[in-house]
Amino acid sequence: MMKSSIKSQFIGAIALYASLVLVIWFGYYAATYGQFSRVAKENAELAAGRLTDRVSAEIVQMKSVAEIIAASTHVQDFLSFGDAELFYDNAGTVAEIIRNAAYLTATLDNVIAINAAGNYYRFTGGLSNAACALLFERFQGTETAYQIVELDGILFFCHSTPIFTVQGQNVDRVGTVILLTNLNRKRAILSSTKLTGINTAVMQDGVILLANDESLEGKQEAELNHENELVLHTNVAGTNLSIAAVVTKEALFPGRTLFFFISFILLAILLVTVIALYRYLSAYMVRPMTSVIRGVASLDKELKKRLPELPVIGKADFHSLVLAINDLIDRSERNYKSELEQRDMQIGLLNSQIDAHFMVNVITSIHTLVRGGGERGV
Repeated sequence: MMKSSIKSQFIGAIALYASLVLVIWFGYYAATYGQFSRVAKENAELAAGRLTDRVSAEIVQMKSVAEIIAASTHVQDFLSFGDAELFYDNAGTVAEIIRNAAYLTATLDNVIAINAAGNYYRFTGGLSNAACALLFERFQGTETAYQIVELDGILFFCHSTPIFTVQGQNVDRVGTVILLTNLNRKRAILSSTKLTGINTAVMQDGVILLANDESLEGKQEAELNHENELVLHTNVAGTNLSIAAVVTKEALFPGRTLFFFISFILLAILLVTVIALYRYLSAYMVRPMTSVIRGVASLDKELKKRLPELPVIGKADFHSLVLAINDLIDRSERNYKSELEQRDMQIGLLNSQIDAHFMVNVITSIHTLVRGGGERGV
């Protein structure tokens, strides 16, 4: 029972120690991971904010060019000509205005003005007539719009702005100015601001219109938020566009894998330490102790049994204890045997003394009786 009690208490103490180790490790892991995550998130938000600001500025710049062109009275008068001959004859008067406005941004490939009659003029770029006619059909009657359009086998990011004239209380739409940027060039602008694990996307009404990663295009905002760790949005002023910085897990916590690896290596070391401690204490202390207790408990009343020899392993103190107990048993046996021998000798001596005295007494009594009887017969 003593052995079982000591062993069970020992196992309980080791189990408690292991539990404390796990609690401390999980506390460390949660606190450290939380701190790293907060710092990484702040850094990612800062980097993503800079990206969205740069892309937003690019779109705002294109919007400003379109507004400058649309606000020019010369452009408005030019687009008011319904007659094709007059329209093309007066194109030169506004060409300088449009080219100077387009010079504000280096990303424009084409600037096209189309009036309400369907007449169009290419101020920059070399689109075909069929492409210009397609643009007239696509943007006729629309408000300011952003679309991806394929023209002459090339994908373009298009920004169209309606142009109006005001006469008294009458507001008439006289045409549309369309700014086009090659889609690959636009993607290059987004990619040039890309950091590892952070993608940039242009969203329109909750749908990705353009992204540096083509696989993201067409995805819904909800889907984007679900698939990624962090998505930051910046609205482009005066438009229905927003710039999204999509932050992946790798960018949010670059050292996540290394942190996991180090943390679990530390946990493994702690558990191995617990196991080693258990084995060491069990082999060098608990088992020798229980062996001594078991041996002492097995001694009979006559102390004739010896304790079992302890194994080589174990504390020397326990082995010394066993030797001391065995020596005590030996001395007790020797003393016990010596006492028995002395007692036997005393009994023998007494016996011999008793027998001689008894014989003398008997002879003396007989002699006395004989003498007494003779005297009475005379």
